[in-house]
Amino acid sequence: MMIAIILLPIFFGLSILFVLKLDKLLNIPILLALSFALGTGVITQWMLILGILQIPFSSTSINLSLSILSLILLVVRLYSKEKLCEGALYKDLKPGTKNIHTIILLLFLFATIVCIFIISMTIPVLTWDAVATHAFNAKIFYYEKSLTYLPNMPHYTYPCHIPFILSWAAFTQGEWDSQSIKIIFPLMFLSFVFIKYYFLRLLTDRNSALIGTGLLCSSFFFVYHATICYRDFTMCFYIYTCLASLCLWSKFQKTSFLVLAGLFAGFVSFIKLEGTGYAVILALILFVMLILSKTKNLKKKIISFFTFTLISWGIAAIYHCYKYFIVFNSITDRSDKGDFDLNHIQINFSLELFQRLTVLAQKYLTNLFSTNNWSTVWPIFFICLLKLKRKNISPEMLILFLFIALHTVIYTLGYTLTQHFIWLKTDTALSRSILHIFPIIPALIAMILSGGQEHKANGLKR
Repeated sequence: MMIAIILLPIFFGLSILFVLKLDKLLNIPILLALSFALGTGVITQWMLILGILQIPFSSTSINLSLSILSLILLVVRLYSKEKLCEGALYKDLKPGTKNIHTIILLLFLFATIVCIFIISMTIPVLTWDAVATHAFNAKIFYYEKSLTYLPNMPHYTYPCHIPFILSWAAFTQGEWDSQSIKIIFPLMFLSFVFIKYYFLRLLTDRNSALIGTGLLCSSFFFVYHATICYRDFTMCFYIYTCLASLCLWSKFQKTSFLVLAGLFAGFVSFIKLEGTGYAVILALILFVMLILSKTKNLKKKIISFFTFTLISWGIAAIYHCYKYFIVFNSITDRSDKGDFDLNHIQINFSLELFQRLTVLAQKYLTNLFSTNNWSTVWPIFFICLLKLKRKNISPEMLILFLFIALHTVIYTLGYTLTQHFIWLKTDTALSRSILHIFPIIPALIAMILSGGQEHKANGLKR
């Protein structure tokens, strides 16, 4: 049933995209990629609801119910009798020139995708966090078919997106196989590549879009995380997709993109503890965009803001309400309070602050420029910044710059003012936090290289 693991998320996500009528704007490749990303988020949220309602997990309770709901959404869309899959935004795109550089980039992307599938499907789950937490919890969900034992699991306060999607893959194929369930991650990578390219294609020329996509896949750390069951790859995938949707909403002023961004911002909150913080950051970016907007009146700005926040924060509230009112209340005597410490921030304004800032700056510089994690992407980015002119900074670029700035400020404060400074002793923690913003960097490079070129869609105004 491996084919079902591939097709079901696409079916679930596609039904939502059809209801939002995004098929009228986007072409088939990016629709399928977005559908898979959206479908995996819907599946884990549905499993959370089933768990809260104490309905046992099974292929029937998850897949059959979601299939029925998806069919209803498709019928609603078909009832409108509007043409499907028009892809209006891509109709006027110039095909671009084919040269040796284009061919090399395409071969590189193809080889990277093939290697990731081979590595993922030949090596079982074996990295520490994946074995000790994600796959272990997923296995309990698979065999117990409920959330009953969640308070007794490792890191029980952590959101459950990754354990849920792994257990769903096992339910769908009918058995627990720690090797085949990893198919989810190379499929995410493939979706990421298509979303990356076709998003950039709407904002830049073809060559710049290919360069941006190629630079993304040139990162060893990024590619490595696409082959293991860690949360951070999915986190950066959903964050980037949310930001891309916000950019497309800013450019084409279609509410469907704003709704899509709200959905992915909500899904981000269910991946890691800091995901809820990212949902707040994304809402803050939208707020700044609306304040700076000169084309919307106050009423439209309020509607846009609440459309996004009600969707994203509403999704986040489901798990947080369950965690605080049910999970925590069910714990009577637990000697290990480590999980709670992750939620309790201890602010430290001692004289160590300046020393910590120095250590953090050194760690950042070493990580960005002296490791093999990011290839040459960061040096290229800073060189491109020297070329960037203020008049060429588009609203879409401003969105991405804002996210990088807020991310940097918040992590700087978190590392220097709280007990989480201890995580700087391991380079992995900082690398993972940088990974969350890394996909934005190649996108900005592509936008700068394109010289501020903008795609003008036929019949669509800014």
